Amino acid sequence: MRELTAKDVTFVVYYEAGDIPVRGNVLASGDDAIDKAAEDEILARLDNGDATAWCVLWVTADWEGYLGRTSLGCCSFGPNDNMRDLEAFAYEDDMYADALADLNAVIARHKAKL
Repeated sequence: MRELTAKDVTFVVYYEAGDIPVRGNVLASGDDAIDKAAEDEILARLDNGDATAWCVLWVTADWEGYLGRTSLGCCSFGPNDNMRDLEAFAYEDDMYADALADLNAVIARHKAKL
């Protein structure tokens, strides 16, 4: 069995609301005032409906109905970021490669059961 490559699969990048509390998880600058200001900004954006202010970024790799995936939590993207920006971030953070590796592992597990 050959391993799938990025050319074989369809990648999807999406985000969903983060469930880790904002307070205490945004920065660790060593300056409490700076940390609180960053947290306050994110909380204000969330209150205004900006879901990318504090979210989980997901990448899935799909091949013939088999899915591989990876995620990164505690993400805060700028208010002007769009999906292309999130896709570029995921690529630079190797999330595409991680989702593809997960997909190959899922398929290998299924093959081993046959």
